[in-house]
Amino acid sequence: MLCTSLLDTEKCESGQFKALYHHRWSEEKAYKLLKSRAELEKFSGKTARAVRQDFHVKVLAMTMCSIYAHPIEEKVRMEYRADKERKHDHKINRTHTLASFMDLLMPMFLKRKYRQAVEAFEDTVYKTREIIRPNQSERRDKKPKKPTHEL
Repeated sequence: MLCTSLLDTEKCESGQFKALYHHRWSEEKAYKLLKSRAELEKFSGKTARAVRQDFHVKVLAMTMCSIYAHPIEEKVRMEYRADKERKHDHKINRTHTLASFMDLLMPMFLKRKYRQAVEAFEDTVYKTREIIRPNQSERRDKKPKKPTHEL
């Protein structure tokens, strides 16, 4: 039976929360990508206009990154389906993909080297894919945060 009220301990079993959290995992990863990797809360100015511009630029960059990475991700998935000897599925590394895309924005638009930038991006993203290990439960040691220096 599905739990309708979180406060009702007779209807809510602890096992239901695990399934619920599993369904929310992709959203959690998206928030992490936005906040930590794209540094959505780090603004270049203090005015409302600067904050708004920074927000929209970062969302636009992430959207463009997803658009450019989508065909590569599909290619990786198709390769897995074609190779029956592979034990685990593969996916692209979203954090590395975003970092690579941000590095390519300057050559892409300011230096007008669009084709070279896209080819370099595709090559990098394709080579930095990772294995999907279902039910992975190993604990990972967290590294201490590096200090940030504000100018």
